[in-house]
Amino acid sequence: MEILLGIKICLIAIVADTLLGWLFALVKGEFDIREAPRFLQTAILPYVGSLLIIAGLAYLDAQYMPVFVIVTGIITAKFGVEAIKDKIIGYFK
Repeated sequence: MEILLGIKICLIAIVADTLLGWLFALVKGEFDIREAPRFLQTAILPYVGSLLIIAGLAYLDAQYMPVFVIVTGIITAKFGVEAIKDKIIGYFK
């Protein structure tokens, strides 16, 4: 149960950051849909993939749970800070 909650919280932060970035780029006229697949491959999927791999390890062996918690916290903090600091505050400057 804790693993699913961690994945949900982390994915919400990732999706929110991505959507905010695309929304602000669209408003500024800088959004290019042709760049979206490359962006997803290089900036989003590595985080989601590593999160799911570590979640699988934590599910199979409880000794990986501290690693999962740390990685989930780091990824959530990274995308949360990017969404709030870089995108929202940067947009209104």
